[in-house]
Amino acid sequence: DDELAQIIRECDEDGDGLLDVNDVQSFFDALGESLTLYEVAELIKMVDGDGDGMVNFDEFFDLATRSARFFEQGG
Repeated sequence: DDELAQIIRECDEDGDGLLDVNDVQSFFDALGESLTLYEVAELIKMVDGDGDGMVNFDEFFDLATRSARFFEQGG
């Protein structure tokens, strides 16, 4: 949890504790995974429980977990 919180802080360009599509895309770029904004937006939709188009800590944890499984399976 501490590691994910640190990642959110590093990717959260405006410091509001929420990650938008650009922030999440930066996260994936840092992992060496090039995703389009559309792909990132689709991932966010999968975990965006409150429908605000952004991910908070809990949603980001879910996103990271799902993404890890996605990349392990080769997309």
